[in-house]
Amino acid sequence: MFENVNDRRVWSSDLSNSFSVSDFGLQVTKIMEDESSPQAQGRLAWKNIVPPRAQLQVWFLLQGKINTKERLFRLGATRIEDDRCILCKEETETVEHLFFCCKSSSNLWYHCYKCWDLSFCLPKDPKTCLLSWVGTPFKRFNKRLWTAMFYVVAWTIWDIRNKMAFQDFKPNWEFEKKRLFWRLGTWTKGWCPNFPFAPGLLEDDLKVVRGWTGTRAPRRGRLC
Repeated sequence: MFENVNDRRVWSSDLSNSFSVSDFGLQVTKIMEDESSPQAQGRLAWKNIVPPRAQLQVWFLLQGKINTKERLFRLGATRIEDDRCILCKEETETVEHLFFCCKSSSNLWYHCYKCWDLSFCLPKDPKTCLLSWVGTPFKRFNKRLWTAMFYVVAWTIWDIRNKMAFQDFKPNWEFEKKRLFWRLGTWTKGWCPNFPFAPGLLEDDLKVVRGWTGTRAPRRGRLC
């Protein structure tokens, strides 16, 4: 604070304190590179309140190490006759297609967006999707619920895919949408035992759930 000096805006990242579009672009690029680094992605995969098995699955997803048909077919795995997506039977089953581009799996993501009153264009790769997912403006308990939902959807897609591959399972997609919230409620009770909402009713009560202030979410919650 100086007397007799007019206030002015200062761009602190530049030595001359002068704003420029090129320097702004450079700073944004640095932030994006930091957030997309392997270290940052590792923190995103593990720093949350979902069960360890779901954290591990998302970590594999971010590393591109999920054993899709495309990967197994490319590696010459036995009894893999083609690389078609098990869900839609139309496209090559890559990680990107199976989890984000397939019409069946993408409908689960967009259902979550709709239930949370959000409008997004679903990114087509795991890293970008997770970064955009955790970048939503939710706070505290809602933030933890919303972040957990990413893991719920990823886990559900892989669970359905494997049951179709090995158990001749025929999914009811409307039921699977409801099961997303049942799983979210079950996992939430694992780290917040006094969470008062029944998992089976979580979707119908979502607006009430998001306004719940009965407890502070623990920093390192109990995992089921």
